[in-house]
Amino acid sequence: MAEVAEDCSVKAMMYLVIIEKLTPEGKKNIQEVLKWQKRLDEWLMSHGATWKSVKHYVTAIGEPAYETWLEYPNYAAFDEDQERAKRFSTNPEWQKLISQANQFFERVNSKVVKEIGTGLETTDSEIEA
Repeated sequence: MAEVAEDCSVKAMMYLVIIEKLTPEGKKNIQEVLKWQKRLDEWLMSHGATWKSVKHYVTAIGEPAYETWLEYPNYAAFDEDQERAKRFSTNPEWQKLISQANQFFERVNSKVVKEIGTGLETTDSEIEA
């Protein structure tokens, strides 16, 4: 949930949204996918991830997709995680975890979205961007 500041304005959060399609292997072994996802999330948290929460969704109606939503308090925290991820590339544990992602998922898209608040603190440039 968004935090409410003392002046009663809403502090907008931002989200990295990763949209993936389950591979035939992922569809066949959804329990393995969920176990792997839990291991990945725990590994990232134990290695200093700055996101405040992570949630995973599957499409109930519409084009089948698996979405991961990572909540960040600001762009600086998001940038920190991007820099940290670059340093993981030589970590054998990371390499093993991330290689398993290719068994279960095909990346469709990713985006960063931002809450727009109550309207009072939202600017036209936030909506147009």
